[in-house]
Amino acid sequence: MYLSWLNIVPACGNFANNVKFTSSTTWVVPSTISTIWVYGTAGGSGGFSTYTGYGVGGGGGGAGGGVYYAKLTVHPGETLTVTIGSAGSAGNGGYGGNGGNTILSGSVSGTLLTLYGGGTAYCYYGGTGGGVSAGSISIPTTNYQTYNAGISTSTTSSSLNYVAGASGGAYEYAGGSCLWNAGGAPGCTNSTYCGGGGGASLFGPGGAGGVYDNYGSNSPSYGAGGGGSGYYGYSSGAGGAGYLQISY
Repeated sequence: MYLSWLNIVPACGNFANNVKFTSSTTWVVPSTISTIWVYGTAGGSGGFSTYTGYGVGGGGGGAGGGVYYAKLTVHPGETLTVTIGSAGSAGNGGYGGNGGNTILSGSVSGTLLTLYGGGTAYCYYGGTGGGVSAGSISIPTTNYQTYNAGISTSTTSSSLNYVAGASGGAYEYAGGSCLWNAGGAPGCTNSTYCGGGGGASLFGPGGAGGVYDNYGSNSPSYGAGGGGSGYYGYSSGAGGAGYLQISY
């Protein structure tokens, strides 16, 4: 894990202003500001809800891509459009919903940042984790998992402030971790009727999987994936909604 961003973010995140967004809107850059720092995530996807006659638990949903205090240049006085990615819906006898993309764009600057939502789980496979696009930075989707724990994600030397969402776990397996956040736990590990855990986001763990006659858990964190159901007749967990914070 690379933590060099600590050297370029103002000490302890001590910004004079922090503007937080949990729904889509517009925001005007103050006339004296040309640099902002952005912290946020796309929406996480829902887990898979096992349907009648299907012999295994559902996979966990994937988490959305994230940004950790990336420094962006903007134009004083321009209008920024903030699109917050929606939470992937819970599945009820089938697929959950994909997580929505979180996007930041300026009336002068154009598209500054796109965080891609997590992909829904597919039957007993864990869902994909969302990637990131920001200028020259391009982080791909985290692949789904078939018979294993979700793929964990971290920063790299070339993209210190950006991270892909972790993928969800297949049935019987935990979701992948994201940096310091663990993936959602599986419903159990000793039965085919164990839902997979949701993938973790930059903001926290994914939802836990269900066990046999139980539901998958909703994501407790912004941008993380929901847990898969343990058995048919029970819904999976919903993903976490997106979030964005602009600091200056």
